Amino acid sequence: MNMDDELRDKIMQVSEQEMEKLASVCNRYPVVEMSYQMQKEEFDAEESIVIDVTVSRADADDEEALAVFE
Repeated sequence: MNMDDELRDKIMQVSEQEMEKLASVCNRYPVVEMSYQMQKEEFDAEESIVIDVTVSRADADDEEALAVFE
């Protein structure tokens, strides 16, 4: 739904009521960003590796931890 209104309307070709319903559904789900960092750039096929993954949400508090996996 993040695009220019004219382009979105041209591509979607739905009524205003359908667009309102679609926007309502889309707005229920948060925008989530994910980034990762590998501790090593190169590794062997059978080697264990460590990948640090960060998942963040724009509307979440910075100090709020949603889940931590180790």
